[in-house]
Amino acid sequence: MWAATPRHAYRLVVINDASPEPEVTEWLREAAKHQPMVLLENEQNLGFVGTVNRGMAYAERADVVLLNSDAEVANDWLDRLITAAYQGGERPVSSVTPFSNNATICSYPRFCDDNELPNGYDLLAIDRLFAATNRGRTVDIPTAIGFCMYIRRDCLDDIGLFDEEHFGKGYGEENDFCMRAIYAGWRHVHALDVFAWHKGSVSFGASQPERVQKALAVMDELHPDFQRRVHMFIQQDPAKQARMAAEIEQLHQSQRPCVLMLNHQRGGGTEQHCRELAETFPEIDWLILRPDTNGYVVLSRDVAKGGLTLRYHATEDWSALVAMLRYLGVQRLHWHHWLGFDARIRTLASTLNVPQDATLHDFYSVCPQISMTTEQGRYCVELGLEQCKACLVSQPVAGADSIEQWRLEAGEWLASCERVIAPSAATAQRVQRYFPELAVTVAGHPDQLQQQYPTPAPLLVDGKRPLRIAVLGALSPMKGADVLEEVACEAAKQDAPLTFSLFGYGYRALKTSKNLCVTGPFEQQQLHRMLEEWQPDVVWFPSLCPETYSYTLSTCLTLGLPVVAPALGAFSERLAHRPMSWLMPWDTSPASWVEHFQTLQRTGQLPEALDVSSLSSLSAEFYQEAYTAVLKDTTTPADVPFPSQWETYALVAPEPSRAWWQRAVLVLYRLREQAWLRP
Repeated sequence: MWAATPRHAYRLVVINDASPEPEVTEWLREAAKHQPMVLLENEQNLGFVGTVNRGMAYAERADVVLLNSDAEVANDWLDRLITAAYQGGERPVSSVTPFSNNATICSYPRFCDDNELPNGYDLLAIDRLFAATNRGRTVDIPTAIGFCMYIRRDCLDDIGLFDEEHFGKGYGEENDFCMRAIYAGWRHVHALDVFAWHKGSVSFGASQPERVQKALAVMDELHPDFQRRVHMFIQQDPAKQARMAAEIEQLHQSQRPCVLMLNHQRGGGTEQHCRELAETFPEIDWLILRPDTNGYVVLSRDVAKGGLTLRYHATEDWSALVAMLRYLGVQRLHWHHWLGFDARIRTLASTLNVPQDATLHDFYSVCPQISMTTEQGRYCVELGLEQCKACLVSQPVAGADSIEQWRLEAGEWLASCERVIAPSAATAQRVQRYFPELAVTVAGHPDQLQQQYPTPAPLLVDGKRPLRIAVLGALSPMKGADVLEEVACEAAKQDAPLTFSLFGYGYRALKTSKNLCVTGPFEQQQLHRMLEEWQPDVVWFPSLCPETYSYTLSTCLTLGLPVVAPALGAFSERLAHRPMSWLMPWDTSPASWVEHFQTLQRTGQLPEALDVSSLSSLSAEFYQEAYTAVLKDTTTPADVPFPSQWETYALVAPEPSRAWWQRAVLVLYRLREQAWLRP
């Protein structure tokens, strides 16, 4: 228990609800002899509601605080709750709930979620931060959260205690109480300047789902507008700015290095790499800037986590954006893509006077089409400047009127970066053909640091059963969607013993048949299970463009699956020296693919595969040894002013899905352990 220093007098009442554990009963009795507390003991188990009601009745004329045994409080928390409870207003306050790491609609930093305390903060420090940042601020909420719930005595006198008849041993009783109070003219507030820690409990065990459903049914019957009120609160999210204010101040005070990543909005492997960096280096405070519509950019925290989400116009709000980044202590930029950004954003590092890195996730610096592909989605083979000029005529790209000017500006900008990183040697070599003076560091992504890949077992083939061939991902033309369809059709035409399964989907509906099935979209965490169930003999990458890394290949390596891939881009070095892995010409015809796969089905080998034994395997040592070496722990100078009118740039919470707000309502019925009452 953290040191709490309230000015107001209080009395601690602990109730032993007929604990079945003699050790607990003995410990409580011994503690009551030496601690300033009142111990009440139930002769029989009354359950949560009955026990809380006994405590609130025992308190007689005093206000009460219900504090779960899995909750902790600190500093002058009680004084601030009392101030919030008696703040005045047109309607009186019935109950007060603080912020917490685990308090559904009062959670921080992620709204309606379970969180850990921010890195570098204990409860004392995070509560002090909230007290200083949001002092005296409250917002109305549709219901209190029972883990730490201040209740005024005059409201208890007005509407009565918790409803033991309907809610029995627990779940939903505080929500019912709050709704009855609202009907009687009271309101409930969220104290934005108090933070309490809440572990969250599992007391009801296997009975939890049944209790939740029963509570929901009772609440719907007694208070049919309850879920609507919660839904509206989640939509409006009036505490969002308070969460962001605390997060801004937390970052400002942090002594950890702060790095701003910049990336497009298209997701994929580039976004996965950003998340991976944040997970690999938790000792860094990560921010990310992404382009939005109509010239805006969105600044957020920890890639996809946290409450900080600010939207600036790249030109009109430039000064405000720069001021915020300075206040947050950004000391380095790491570019992952500049697609969609206003040209001014590329001057951000020089404006902030900080160094910048750039990772080459594709070939956007030399190819406005990004992927070195033609209109047909096939590798262009890089035939020279005239081919590139003609490509821009047939496939115009905004901002790329001249390929010479495009490369001149990109080359100068990359040269201004302290480090340019390529996830494979093939990527570095291809870019350096166009920028011969550019120094590029080759480093496989950090996912290679996490594990030792298993050695794939030899194929168990007998020449009789069909060969099971898996293809993974969302396939565009350049990722091989058309190739897959053509090869499957050719195999069906020849009645070849080959079966294909696309774990994902194509850019268009593919012609499925008895030898080709398509799973459709799925959650990434499902892929391992799906592959283990289907048990493919081999995974095939029908890609027609140079890959720079491929996280999909990482999945195959993790599972120890045999792989057939094109000898193009990063595949060669990532599969160098790996058993049961074959590299084939990227432009192999459908008929030849069928022939090769039939050879694999009969013999378990592809003797015509290209030899890559001379290649070096890709290493991730850069991230292990050098990536963070240039960073230093830092505290933002005190003379950096707090950005004025930052609230102007705060995004309104997006419309939540129905499933999301229903989940938020469900988690209102958190399980509770024996209550600690503080009249």
